[in-house]
Amino acid sequence: MKYWLPILLLLLACETASATVDPLTAPYVPSVDTNCAHAQYSTTSWMTDGGTKLRQDSGTNPGNSCYLSGSTQLYGTQNEFVDFQVHYRDAGSGTTGLKITIGNFVQSSPGSYTISSATGAASGSGGPYVNVYREWYTHVSVKTGVSTSFYNATGYYPDVLIPTVDPYWGQTTNAWPYTVAASNNQSAFIEVLIPQAALSGYYLASVLVQSGCPGSCTTVATMPVVLAVWQWPSAGYMPSKSTLTIVPQDGESYNMGCLQMYNPGTTTVSCGSYPGAGGNSDTANSFIFLDTSQILNDHRYGGGVFQNFFPEAGSFSNYTTYVGPVINSTCNLHLSAGSSCPILAGAAETTQQMSVLTPSASVWSNWQTNFNSNGWGTSGTPPLFNYLVDEPSGTSAFETAMTTANTQHGYLATAIPELVTTDIWFNQANQSAANTFQTTVCTGASLAANCILNGIDWLVSLNTVLEPPGGPIQTLSAYTNWVAGTNADGVPRRWFAYQDCTSTGTCSNNVTGDSSHSYTNYDIDGTPVANRAFEWMTYFHGQTGEIYFQTSICAINYNYTSCYPTGGSYTAANGPWSDTYYSGGWGDGTLLYFCSAGAGNSAAENYCGASVTTPLIYPSFRLKMMRDGVQDYEYMYKLNALGYGSTVSTQVSSEVTNSYTFGSWSTLISARLALGNFMHALSYPAGQSSPAPSRSGLLLADKGAQ
Repeated sequence: MKYWLPILLLLLACETASATVDPLTAPYVPSVDTNCAHAQYSTTSWMTDGGTKLRQDSGTNPGNSCYLSGSTQLYGTQNEFVDFQVHYRDAGSGTTGLKITIGNFVQSSPGSYTISSATGAASGSGGPYVNVYREWYTHVSVKTGVSTSFYNATGYYPDVLIPTVDPYWGQTTNAWPYTVAASNNQSAFIEVLIPQAALSGYYLASVLVQSGCPGSCTTVATMPVVLAVWQWPSAGYMPSKSTLTIVPQDGESYNMGCLQMYNPGTTTVSCGSYPGAGGNSDTANSFIFLDTSQILNDHRYGGGVFQNFFPEAGSFSNYTTYVGPVINSTCNLHLSAGSSCPILAGAAETTQQMSVLTPSASVWSNWQTNFNSNGWGTSGTPPLFNYLVDEPSGTSAFETAMTTANTQHGYLATAIPELVTTDIWFNQANQSAANTFQTTVCTGASLAANCILNGIDWLVSLNTVLEPPGGPIQTLSAYTNWVAGTNADGVPRRWFAYQDCTSTGTCSNNVTGDSSHSYTNYDIDGTPVANRAFEWMTYFHGQTGEIYFQTSICAINYNYTSCYPTGGSYTAANGPWSDTYYSGGWGDGTLLYFCSAGAGNSAAENYCGASVTTPLIYPSFRLKMMRDGVQDYEYMYKLNALGYGSTVSTQVSSEVTNSYTFGSWSTLISARLALGNFMHALSYPAGQSSPAPSRSGLLLADKGAQ
């Protein structure tokens, strides 16, 4: 026994050391060839992270990015999407049959795990985990009668992302092979969903760039990609349903998908051949709404109000059958045509807007009863809410909105939240109207003294009003004090953020592009960091939700003329994707694109390809950036909830100065790396540093561990 005891103790010590070894330390970094001059690399091919908008008509290989390593290495955690890009530039004579693919991501030490790059339709358990998209370019031009664009840099910008294989129906598109014109660029956007069960550590994959496909493809370049997976705290993974509540302002507009899928450039509504529609275009629109919502949920974004499912005071049978799956994180039913499943297992709606044509106590009671009976609740996930009014202005607007709010609060003992887009000072200029209403309507009211704010449960403030160009910022403590208060109806108050064309100063085609409009934006010609940083602003202000006003506004037939920058109207050949000019900005209100199928539409710019029978919905480059921003918020939220709010505040302040001043892509990524490394160190504490000091002024202070 005396001989075995030391050996046993040694084995136990080794096992303990093995259990706590940090898989992201130097001994486990995969070995890659970092000499870009070697044969497997090419001067015509290179890689960057997701923060590059390489124009089709401008930009060349920087000469040092043939592989992802070092500062451009991919970092993420379990159940998070990470993304990067592969760029190819034609040498000057044109390239036929360009094709870009990627292999599995493999960890071989200290653990063993493979993230499969297999393509196909998503299952109920999630995946596919690797998606390769061809970037399609929008021609940012100058609208007739306007002197410049926002950034004053016209050209062909990447936005539509065409998947190699559609991840919802498993259909092969016309993404690859692709012909690249002489001296043009062509980029691929590649995203990796790190599985929930993936082991922390380093993963190695290989990107293959080929030309002359199909047939005897010629290898242009083979480039390694290194992915580092941080450990989410307590051996868990990032939640699928974002803790940042995303509320769509207007639901998916009627017929928009149907028109672009089946009759691009027309006003003809005829899409009855959509899966499950049975020849009925109204049914088809319903399924298109649901499929659109599912794609948004996979980007941790809200899907919207479902306009074809108005239960009113009647049966909720159809609502439960068809909308229920996108609330319950299950596969979306298409009758006998099968189902379409989320890529992100557990992805679901986080709010549901009431679709009410004639509000009454009985109708509202019907909604609440059905939500409760299905386990959805009115204050749980997703909370049911009513979009009361959008940006009320003037005395009459406030009187109408708040009187309606007071009436509707009385419908139910547990009231349904009323959402209003305004700021706490009622857009500053409307303060007099607010005071007038206060004295004429609120006197003797059953609500508290400030009955205007008591009529609002969810307050949504525009960032350019919260802090105008040059400042000063409104008193944020007024918002936190309001949120901490209690409405007479008992509904918990919430404060949300939103942005619109005022961020770029382009709302009436009054394009300035000057420094006074340097807010975050969702424009096609906006910088990637401007597309991603809004969630950093949301955290900076202490808000816990966001609104965005539309997802495909330029696909609506009555917007055709305004979205076509040189006048005229859409046609199948020049409109559905390329003309997304709205409120003076390129892409504002358009986050998704619809492709068309069938030989009759093969000449259209949004043609899916000969192998596609079910028309598809494609994401935009900007939607990926928005998703990445929401994922950034998850890091901030989680660390703050664990008691490390000061650490979060330090990193947020390194990126955000005020509501209209934020850092570069590199400073944002640096701050995200610091948050991820700190989080990872909670599981592998050998290298953990002390929490950094807090930055004064941030609303989210340290909280106790939750």
